[in-house]
Amino acid sequence: EEGHQFDLVLTGRDTSKISQTTASEENSYVAEINSLYRSLDDSYKERVKAPGFVSSDDLKRFYATCSAVVLPSSYEGFGLPYVEAVSYGSPIISSNIEPFQEQLRRYDYGDRSTICSQVETSDWKAAMQASLEKPLSPLTKDQIEAKLSLWSWDSAANRYLELMQMQ
Repeated sequence: EEGHQFDLVLTGRDTSKISQTTASEENSYVAEINSLYRSLDDSYKERVKAPGFVSSDDLKRFYATCSAVVLPSSYEGFGLPYVEAVSYGSPIISSNIEPFQEQLRRYDYGDRSTICSQVETSDWKAAMQASLEKPLSPLTKDQIEAKLSLWSWDSAANRYLELMQMQ
């Protein structure tokens, strides 16, 4: 509505069903998003891409070329999409759930992350607008590797041992 031209790419389980003509779906979130999709003007519908599961090459391309990875999850066990986005140096807009906050701290990614309230749509709108209006400079391969090196199985094991020794 405010002059921004971008594609919304939704990947993962059941996302290919979002743009189908009927919403006879047992997953309520798919039916809800399908209903929202069907209510869009055709000019917006053509900007929504919902390929479902994608190849690793396509996923790499999406991460490498996006303005931001948007993760509005209300639940994540580990936060793998966050780590994947870090591995490509992608800017991240995410909900304020603990796994994402932990990943932000673990990879020192605060300069490339925006945390939003799960319920404040104005936060999400502002974060997405900022990612389009003031894009971040791409990270170099060395910068990405430096971020990723902040966490390893060895460092996790050492931290665990430190915590055990404190007790």
